[in-house]
Amino acid sequence: MKFNLYDEVETRCDKIDLYNNYEIDITLLLEIDNTSELSRPYRISKIEFKSDIHESPLYKDLDTFIKKLNVQIQEINNESSKSWQVFYLYKEIFQFIQNKYKFNYFRGQRKDWKLLPGILRKETSSEFRHEFERIYKKVSEDFPEKVEYIPFKKNMEITSFSERVKQLSMLQHYGFNTSLIDLTENPYIAMLFMISGSNRDELDDPVIDCFSINEEHKMNNLFVTVKKDSSNQRIIAQKGAFLCFDNLSDIAESSIQKINRIRIKINIENKEDEIFSKYEELKTKITENENGLNTGFKNHMIKNIHIFGQNRSELNKEFNRKRMDAFRYIKTELGRKLEEFHYYEKDLFPDFEQYIKYTMENYENSNKLQVSET
Repeated sequence: MKFNLYDEVETRCDKIDLYNNYEIDITLLLEIDNTSELSRPYRISKIEFKSDIHESPLYKDLDTFIKKLNVQIQEINNESSKSWQVFYLYKEIFQFIQNKYKFNYFRGQRKDWKLLPGILRKETSSEFRHEFERIYKKVSEDFPEKVEYIPFKKNMEITSFSERVKQLSMLQHYGFNTSLIDLTENPYIAMLFMISGSNRDELDDPVIDCFSINEEHKMNNLFVTVKKDSSNQRIIAQKGAFLCFDNLSDIAESSIQKINRIRIKINIENKEDEIFSKYEELKTKITENENGLNTGFKNHMIKNIHIFGQNRSELNKEFNRKRMDAFRYIKTELGRKLEEFHYYEKDLFPDFEQYIKYTMENYENSNKLQVSET
């Protein structure tokens, strides 16, 4: 059977554990009664920390740190009409994990997607994966001034492999799905990528992945860097590096040095779900204890619970509308704060083609949101 690199990579990707995973969930509540146009439509409710690696020093320190943050959040929520901006909560987390545990690479995504390179994502056809090398070679023949074809080989020399990664990064820059995942050394550039894109690209439970990477991960995991020169100015501007999934074809599972990864996720809680669950519990209790209840009272309660259930669909639609409005607000708010610290999306695209694309997307029709300065 003919060897296909990305069939093998896809199979091994599902079987091999590359990371020590930790998750920080930031839960927001919608501010239902905000009447001012400039008031923030969300409030930070709580932070939850999850991992199966309970005995590690990182777990213990993160657990203590998150508990302290939760105390601060509750104090602010109890004593003030205002709450923390999400930006400053991110900032607290970044400072802690960078200073104490040397987390040094980051990636932002606008949705809570599985961490996969473009070539392994569901929207990429299996035909493209099977034909990747042929297509890549054809592109290099048609545009030799843009990209060079470096074929994959088992146990490639480091120099050849590095050159292949560099060429794949050029393809990815122009929108070609490859086996690379972009990383950046700067968490605020990762945040900028999380909120970047056209006005059609909505936030929806966005995430920032944080990685603690060392030199061993070049040999015993997927981490790669590429030589930075005038042909890849984007990598310089974005302070970039990559996870290259081509490595999965060669690396022995027993030799893998796992990378510590923290996924920071924002979600917005639907309080109606909690209320509905309580109504369902009440309905069960009423049914189970019907002999001890007045018949009229029992029927009245069951009728009201039934009406609430019928209205749940409309309540969910209204919640989803407000939820997406809140995420649009957060996207604008984060963008505003990043600009205050001199992080601009246009600076991520120093080459002509991407600069023009960014400029046009920036002038698409959209409803601009007013954002509170506090």
